[in-house]
Amino acid sequence: MIQLDRRAWRTNLFWSVLLCDALYQYLNFGGLAASDFAVHAGFLVLATFLAFGEKSSYPVPKQVTWLIILVMGTGLIQLIPLPHFLFSFLAPIKVYFAGAIAAVFPDTAVQTQIAVLPSYHGLLLAKLGCDFYLVLLVFVGPRPRRQVFRIWFRLITFILSVLMIMAGRGLISDGSWLSPYQTTFGGLVNTNHFALTSVILILLCIQSLTLGLRQMVKEWKSAAGHRSNVLISFLNPLLDLILLDLCFLAFRFANSRSGILLLVIAIVLFFAQIAMSSARNKSSWTAYKFAFAGVMLSVLILSQIPLGSNLDKFDRNRFDWGNRVEAMKVGVNFLKRAPIMGTGLGSTYVLLPPSMSSAPDGGADWTEYHNDYIQISNELGIPGIIAIGLLLVILWTCLGSGSQHADRRYYVMAARAIVAVVLIHSLISFPIRVPAIRILTILVVGAAIRFNQNSSRRKVFSKPLLVSLPGFVICSFVLVNVATTTMPADIIASDQKHAWKYGRRFEIPLMKANQLVDKALLVSTDVEDARHAIDQAELICSDYILRNTFSVYAMTTTLMVHVLRSKMVDTPEALSVLGHEVNAIGLVSHPDNIQYLLAKMFFYGVYEDQLSESQLNELNRIRQVFAARMDRKKQALDY
Repeated sequence: MIQLDRRAWRTNLFWSVLLCDALYQYLNFGGLAASDFAVHAGFLVLATFLAFGEKSSYPVPKQVTWLIILVMGTGLIQLIPLPHFLFSFLAPIKVYFAGAIAAVFPDTAVQTQIAVLPSYHGLLLAKLGCDFYLVLLVFVGPRPRRQVFRIWFRLITFILSVLMIMAGRGLISDGSWLSPYQTTFGGLVNTNHFALTSVILILLCIQSLTLGLRQMVKEWKSAAGHRSNVLISFLNPLLDLILLDLCFLAFRFANSRSGILLLVIAIVLFFAQIAMSSARNKSSWTAYKFAFAGVMLSVLILSQIPLGSNLDKFDRNRFDWGNRVEAMKVGVNFLKRAPIMGTGLGSTYVLLPPSMSSAPDGGADWTEYHNDYIQISNELGIPGIIAIGLLLVILWTCLGSGSQHADRRYYVMAARAIVAVVLIHSLISFPIRVPAIRILTILVVGAAIRFNQNSSRRKVFSKPLLVSLPGFVICSFVLVNVATTTMPADIIASDQKHAWKYGRRFEIPLMKANQLVDKALLVSTDVEDARHAIDQAELICSDYILRNTFSVYAMTTTLMVHVLRSKMVDTPEALSVLGHEVNAIGLVSHPDNIQYLLAKMFFYGVYEDQLSESQLNELNRIRQVFAARMDRKKQALDY
C-alpha cells in the first residue's frame, strides 16, 4: 500500500509540473519569448527527474519517433553550410533576395545555409526540440490520473476567464500588479487564440459536467436511503457549471467570429460522439438523454449571455477573410519556388511582410501565413508536408477506437473534439505557433491517448527518451543562453511591447534605429547632433543586417539614413543612387507593400522639388494610400 501511495504521489506531481508549465506560458503572454521557453525547459527537467524515478516506462508509438526524427533532422540539415551549386538549387529564394540586398548593403556576405534566418531558425528549432521532448515525456511517463487533470483544468479555466473578464470590463487599473494584462485577452495577445483556448476549456468543463451528472444519477440510484452521498456527488457538476458559465462570460469579450464557429463545431462533435457511441454499443437511452441535456444546456447559456459585438461583427463583415487569403497565396507562391527543403523556421518574419500589399484593412505587417499547414510546408518543404500527414495518422490511430474505462470515455471524446477544432482553426490562423496553446494541447491530447492505450508498463526505461535526452540538454542550453543575452537591462518601453509579447526581440534594434532617424529629422536642431544620430542608426542597421540578412525593414531604415545624409552633403548624383536603392527594395516587395511605399514616399518627399511630373503623381498616390489606411484603422477603433 505504501508503494502504491508513493507511486500515486509521484504520478500526480509529474502531471502537476507539466500542467503548471502550461499555465505559466499563458500568464506570460503565450510564452513566445526565449526566456519563457527557458523556464519551460526547467519544468521539463523537473518532470524528467520524476519520470526517471519510476525506473520503468510505457512504449512510445513508432510513428511519433519517426515524426520527431523527420522534423528535427530536416531542421538540422537546414543549418548546414552548403556548396554554392547546391545552395543555389535548394535555396532559390535566398539567392534572389541576396541580389537585392547587395544594392543597399554591398559588403554583406550571404550565409549559405538553407534557412533564411539561421540564428533565429536555430532558436526556434531548440524550442521545437523541447516540445518534442515534452511529447516523449507524456508518452513515457506515468499514466495520468483523472482527478489531477480535473483540478488543474479548473484552475486554468478560472484564472484565464477571470483575467479576460477583468480586462474586458476595464477592472484592471494602471499601476496594479495586473496592469500588464490590461490589453491582453486572458494573458494572450490575440483575440482569436483566446477564443480557441476558451473553446478547449469549455469542452473540458462540459465533459466533466457530463461525467459528474452521470455519476450523480448513478449515486442516486444506488444510495438506498443515504442521500448524503448524492449531495457530495452534486458538488462536482455544480462547480463545473459555474466554471462553464464563467468561461462563456470570458468568451463574450473575445469578439471572435472564428471562435463562435469553433464553439458550435466543438459542442456538436462532443455530443454527437456520445450519441454514436450509445447507438454503436446498443446501450440504454441514458447517453442520448445526457447528449440532449448537454445541447440544451449549451443553447440556454448561449442565449442568456449576450455575445455582444460578436454578432455585430458577423453582421458587419460576414465571412470576410480580410488579408488571410493574400497571406496564404504568398505562402503557396513561396512553396512553389522552394518546395524541396523549404526556407527554414521563422523565415516568414522577413519573407511575408514585404510580399503583402498595403490594403487599408491591414495585413501589411503580418508575419504569419495564417494557415499553419502552409507555413509548416513552407518552412520545412517536402519533409514538412510528410510530417503533417504523419501527425494526422498518429492522431487518427491513437485517438481512434480502443478500450476505455467508463469514467475516461467522455474525456477522450472531448480530446477528439479539441483536436478537430485546433486543426480547423489552423486553416485560418496560427494557433500551433503559440507555445501556450501548443503545450496545453499536447498535454490534453496526450493524456487522452494515454487513457485510450492498452499498453502495459515496461521493465526497462524508454530508449527514445534516453536517446533524446542529450538533444534536450543542448536545446535547453541554447534557450537559456539566448534568454540571458537578449533580456534588456532596462524596463521595456511601451512601443516595444509588441515585439516583447511575440518573442521577436530581434526587432528591437531596428526600433532604436528608427528613433534615431526621427531624432535627426524632427528633433535635432544642431547639424552635428543630427549627423551623429544618422551615423548611429546606420551602424545599428549594418549590424542588424549581418544577423538578419533579408530584412526589408533594415533596407528601408538604411535608405532613410542615406537620404538624410545626401541632403546634408548635397551630392549631385544622389538622386540616381538613391533611386537605385528604392528599386532594389521594390525587387523583393509587393508593388503596393507598405515598406516599399514608405521608402518611395520618404525619398520623394525629401526631393519633392526635384521630381518629375510622373514622380509627383506617384507621391500623391502613395499619400492617398496611407490616408485611406489611417481612415480604415480609425473606423476599426470606433467599432
